Amino acid sequence: MRHESGTFRSKDKVSDYQWILLFADSIENVILKDYFLFGYNSRAMFDKRVPVTFFLAAATGGVMLTSACAGEGSGDVNSNDLESLVVWVKGNSTSGGKIYAKSLVGDLASSQSGELFPASTKNRQTPYLSIVSNMEKTVALYWVEQAQNSSVIHRYVVNSENPSQDEIIVNDGAYASSPASDNAQSVWYSSNVSGSSQIYRLGSSPIKLTTQGGFAPDVYGFFVVFSNNIGNFEIFKMNSTDGSGLVNLTNNAAADINPRVSPDGQKIVFASNRTGKYQIYMMNRDGSNVVRLTNHSADDATPSFSADMKYVVYASRLDGDWDIYALNLATKVETNLTHDNIDDRSPHCGEFKLSN
Repeated sequence: MRHESGTFRSKDKVSDYQWILLFADSIENVILKDYFLFGYNSRAMFDKRVPVTFFLAAATGGVMLTSACAGEGSGDVNSNDLESLVVWVKGNSTSGGKIYAKSLVGDLASSQSGELFPASTKNRQTPYLSIVSNMEKTVALYWVEQAQNSSVIHRYVVNSENPSQDEIIVNDGAYASSPASDNAQSVWYSSNVSGSSQIYRLGSSPIKLTTQGGFAPDVYGFFVVFSNNIGNFEIFKMNSTDGSGLVNLTNNAAADINPRVSPDGQKIVFASNRTGKYQIYMMNRDGSNVVRLTNHSADDATPSFSADMKYVVYASRLDGDWDIYALNLATKVETNLTHDNIDDRSPHCGEFKLSN
């Protein structure tokens, strides 16, 4: 289904829990009873005189996760404006839980969140949301599903021409985990298929990038960051294509884990227990200028930058169970995004940037 003009209305039915991309000139008449919407508003991709709202849509019971942006007479929208959606896992099981989402716009504390696959009974882990192709308006959500004696990696792809597609892209009979991607050609992940956890790049076939171990990669263009236990956990950087140029970025006596690269590729956030409890830190991509971001009496973990780099989103046990928090890097204000007694873990911020 494709809408290049006109308004998306309730008569345009979406198959149960199946995502599509929509282009609409207004969201004022959108009926939220049957749809879950999130997206980005930009000037028209096809006719620059027409305001266009970009949506991902799925039937979830009417939770709206984005604010309306431009409309008729509102003026041009900067094509460099970005909007973040944070996805995470909700559930108390060690095998994972449900994937939830929330938009990082407006009032973070009171805005609603929504479950992305409410009809599913699968437990999911470590979601990763990425634009696969900006020009083709293609978005992918990756996650891990744990089986009895292994785990597999899923990719759920949505674009403006085809229905949503869920495919298993890694099923090596071992424990594959932590998928990451910034393009349509490759996915980086860790797997113990060789006997110990190593970093792999999946293109047309899996390529092993490390030999001395590796966990939880993230990628930005030509480089990959990951953690590895060399007596203690450190954060490393290497070439994303062949694993060359390996550099220890942290070289600290404490454990440094969960690295994520900023959308501009210049910063890395990570978790470290160098002061006792795991807290969130930020450094330059060469390992310099380490700055502590959180100072809590409980553990913090799995940080991720918002697309506009305004926030660092992370999981914390500050209230007893795991909850998702957003730290405003300018004001230092921390906001609890989840507010419940169920564990909320492994947040990742997706980026929506559409070309005019």
